[in-house]
Amino acid sequence: MKTLLPEINSADKRFHNGNPATGEQGTRVTDTWLNDVQDRVRDVQAEAHYVLQKAGFTPKAETQTQLYQAIVKIIEDNRNSAGIAEKGEVQLTNDYSGDSEVLGLTQKAGKALKALIDSLTRNLSNYIPNSKKSNAVNSSSSDTIATSAAAKTAYDKGVEAKNAADNAQRTADEAVRFNRNYFAGDLNTLNDKHEICYLEQAQTKNRNFPADAYQWGVLHVYSNGTLGSQVYYADNGELWARTRWHSHNWNEWKRLDGLDIPTTRASKRALSTDDLNNISASGIYGQNANINATPARHYPIQQAGMLLVTEHSGYGAQQLYAPFNAGYLYARGRNANNGWDDWKRIDGLDKVLKSGDTMTGNLTINHGEPRVHGNRNNSNNWYVGLPNGSSNDLNLHSYAHNTSLILLSDRVKATKPLYVGSERVALLGDFTNPVFTLTNNANSSGSLNNISGTKFLSFGDGALNGLGLPGGADWVGIQIADQSGQKTQIISAGLNNHYIRTNDDLSKNVWHLERLLTDVTLQRLVNRRDYNRTIKGTNPNWDSGTSKNISVTGFVIIYPDGKIEQFFHFKAMRVPWFAPEDALGVHERAFEIPVQLWTAMPNKIVYATAQFTRPVANNITAGGESEEWTMPLWNMQKQGSSRDRCNFTTSRFLGSTDEPIDFLVKVEGY
Repeated sequence: MKTLLPEINSADKRFHNGNPATGEQGTRVTDTWLNDVQDRVRDVQAEAHYVLQKAGFTPKAETQTQLYQAIVKIIEDNRNSAGIAEKGEVQLTNDYSGDSEVLGLTQKAGKALKALIDSLTRNLSNYIPNSKKSNAVNSSSSDTIATSAAAKTAYDKGVEAKNAADNAQRTADEAVRFNRNYFAGDLNTLNDKHEICYLEQAQTKNRNFPADAYQWGVLHVYSNGTLGSQVYYADNGELWARTRWHSHNWNEWKRLDGLDIPTTRASKRALSTDDLNNISASGIYGQNANINATPARHYPIQQAGMLLVTEHSGYGAQQLYAPFNAGYLYARGRNANNGWDDWKRIDGLDKVLKSGDTMTGNLTINHGEPRVHGNRNNSNNWYVGLPNGSSNDLNLHSYAHNTSLILLSDRVKATKPLYVGSERVALLGDFTNPVFTLTNNANSSGSLNNISGTKFLSFGDGALNGLGLPGGADWVGIQIADQSGQKTQIISAGLNNHYIRTNDDLSKNVWHLERLLTDVTLQRLVNRRDYNRTIKGTNPNWDSGTSKNISVTGFVIIYPDGKIEQFFHFKAMRVPWFAPEDALGVHERAFEIPVQLWTAMPNKIVYATAQFTRPVANNITAGGESEEWTMPLWNMQKQGSSRDRCNFTTSRFLGSTDEPIDFLVKVEGY
């Protein structure tokens, strides 16, 4: 492995941004230092790849635990058992009476050997000479020991006591027997005994011995033929038990010591290619490979992670899945009748915050009375939505002002007056008696001369007597009056009788005929619109004309009769910026200026005219340039049926220096 990476060359061996305001430079990172970084990173990668190679692994970019797995595999592959000729792992045993050359004694066996040695040592140190032996059975000496004769005397007296005890305690004497021999029969036959016996798996194999238990140990049996229990104490610390009730068969053996829980749990909780639909046992499981977490195996996301299962939740089971680096959390449940539900994300990372947030998608409110409320100081201030469960009328309602804007099926309704700026919008209902019907003649108080305010009018010939208007028709009209009393009346009868008059006319009894009203109407129907654009020349061979910008302004006028006029003002251009016209077999060619219309004529271009003029933007006189060119001619030969452009040709007949010039065009069509 390479040496440590040299520290960066700065005063404190740290990186700095620098400060342009004070002139302080940032830390300089040289190519040498970056190459050192690359070399050492690749060196570490090479060593990691070597470990994977020694373990027989192929590097996988999507797996982050390969190095650990490779190290574990190398360790497992190089484990050796110890013996006389080589070093290695040693199997421990409590049996100090064997002759194995590969087993090692435990502390427990050492303790037993020490006790044996201590006992022999005590025996040697406690040798008794004959002078210290006594036949007396009632001696109080503390310096002598009883002989066999004394023991015989004591024994005879003990027999008397024993016989009495045997008669009284015979049942108790038979209650427990200790069988110092190995039991080799079927453990199911121990139904009516209280017994302690040695067991060895080799002698009880397939005879209802705990299948996975350690092979040496002691069995305690407590049974009266109907009820019973068997407890097996293995030499390695395992504890197994089973019971029998009311003459039924023995139940399954259960392990009680818990020594295998970490190993069993780890082996059962590691996921590989398992289908999550088949995992319902309670526990915490782990998937370490993205490639195994597929939708086909019912993972919510194709990413390694942790699975938490609770077996007895509700009517089935529940699963929680947390991917290892996404921060997501998924949940689903299983019902005994319907199988697993779909996964749902419950982490809340994509939820809208109650304190304020921005949504990037649509919001749908599915409710019988869908609304969005605005609340101020825990009090409703406004809402947008439906007013009740049966209405489809959309309301924008202010609780504070008791004001609503309501979208009905055939109208828009406001519960308060409408304003534009500071001006109130006048509605038909705002007029007092808006429809004014005249039934009297002109000399009565109901004459057209005596109407006040703004009103719609409806009357017959009788109301026109003496007003100088033709009769024979029913009339309608309107009177418009302002606050100062100025009035204008417009009345109409049929298609040809239209009249208008003002306050001044009322006193003179004068009416203006239809033509005046028609002229006013037509003037208001004329439409004018301004335009502007920037174009370039078409001649690349003179002063790079195709790169020159030419400002063009103008407007379009549309008349009620369909006539359309378009005007163009080309500013400060030079004629040679535009290419010559097509040769058509003639050597003398004029310059051709194309004019793209602001908008195509709907039907046809009928007339086009143009002229040069003194430029507005500089001091070139008319005589200095614009008068040195022939009048531009509309190129009819090239026009054809085109409705969106026309072309003009011109030639210089005086002077030789091309100066800026303005170009004016008018095109008519319909």
